[in-house]
Amino acid sequence: MIGKKLVSQSLIYGLSSLLINGSNFFLIPLYTHYLTTAEYGVIGSVTLFSTIVTAFLTFGLNSAITRFYVEFDKEEFGRFLFSVFLFQIVLACLIVGIFIFFDGFFLDHLFTSVPYNPFLKYGIYIGLTGIFSTIPLALLQAQSKALLYRILTTSSFIIVTTLMILFIVFKKEGSLGGIRAALYANLFMMLIYVWFILRNGKINFKVNYIKTALLFGLPIMVYSLFGVLTELSSKYFIERFISLSQLGIYNVAQQIASLLVLLINAVNMAWVPIFYEEAKKNEYSTLFSDFGKLLIFATTFVGLTLSLFSKELISLLMPESYYSASIYIPYLVLAYLFGSGYWVLVINPIGFSKKTIYLPLLTVLSGILSISLSLLLIPTVGVIGAALSTLISYCVLILVTYAVYRKHSAVKYDFRTMNTMVVLGVFLYILSTQIPLKGISMVISIKILLIGIFIFSLHYMKIYSFQDVRHFIKERLN
Repeated sequence: MIGKKLVSQSLIYGLSSLLINGSNFFLIPLYTHYLTTAEYGVIGSVTLFSTIVTAFLTFGLNSAITRFYVEFDKEEFGRFLFSVFLFQIVLACLIVGIFIFFDGFFLDHLFTSVPYNPFLKYGIYIGLTGIFSTIPLALLQAQSKALLYRILTTSSFIIVTTLMILFIVFKKEGSLGGIRAALYANLFMMLIYVWFILRNGKINFKVNYIKTALLFGLPIMVYSLFGVLTELSSKYFIERFISLSQLGIYNVAQQIASLLVLLINAVNMAWVPIFYEEAKKNEYSTLFSDFGKLLIFATTFVGLTLSLFSKELISLLMPESYYSASIYIPYLVLAYLFGSGYWVLVINPIGFSKKTIYLPLLTVLSGILSISLSLLLIPTVGVIGAALSTLISYCVLILVTYAVYRKHSAVKYDFRTMNTMVVLGVFLYILSTQIPLKGISMVISIKILLIGIFIFSLHYMKIYSFQDVRHFIKERLN
């Protein structure tokens, strides 16, 4: 049953996404209790750097695996898989070798307070070893093997968690210990992913496969790279213009708000094979509109809950030095609702129509805008400017991408209904900030009431309800 498949695999991918990002979320209490805000800022800077390295070194080839899995028969895809993986690893090693040979000549002044040796050198190695997972996990997604996907990501999470506790808690190595833990976990998992490729691929390198993959993947790489810049450039300028301590605090807010992104990505990973299968049969299917309403309803509900209870969550998990992180969470939640929620709705039709050539142009625009806004806002209004630059950049990105989607795709969504849900959620959050509240019991009661009002209002106005969710999963998908 497709409905059960979407739900079960969304849950599995969701857990897997949490485990992949376990060191960034589950370990927040560990970070914040054993690391100062400045030390956490160092980890945030290295994570930013290694994320950009990984986004560049993948060359978008993992996206080519997902796209061409349905194009080739099993034998030919095995040869395609091996050729693409080997090319990716060899080229990545050559590029990293050049940077290591010059020993930080290009990177030593990239950050104000984070030197190349040893921190950014570790970041390069983390980025390189991180790419070994991209193609195997993309293949598992294409094959809908969510259970094996979860096993691999769970293993990675267990290893990195164990090493984090060893290096940070027992050996008390601070931020360097956390960085080393991430690298050693990647090295161990790298061996497993190489074995996986050898088992599923066919050892037969062909240049034609590389050309095919690069034509599809390079635009994806540029789009991913500038997408990362849109998200992370503001964090870079916090370190440059303010301090590592404030970056550590902002990093906490970003990790908590990114729970919304994990939810969206989990659902989308399960949805993409269904979307392509349905689009091949009928690009005008109303199934897409129903899915869009379900996704935006779920993300708005989760986003409103995160925003309303951000202060309580921060105070429960972290020491007082991190409490100000709750200020930035609502801005980032709204940014991710647009930048991830609406994004996956319009990007899937663009990918299906093979108009990925537009993606670099879209994200380059968004990345440049994010950098420009960060340069303008962070020095003038402080850390809140980082959250605002991310929000504005994502809004502009979605508006421009929407125009491309409308021009090249027949897929339709009910944007009026989806936008109404978001506006109602934003209104209720703003309302919560204007109500004078005293006492923790009263605060929690009012916030729960506001969430109830959100659900009841949508149901009463016949916009959306849990009955629509059940109808979509049990009847529309089946």
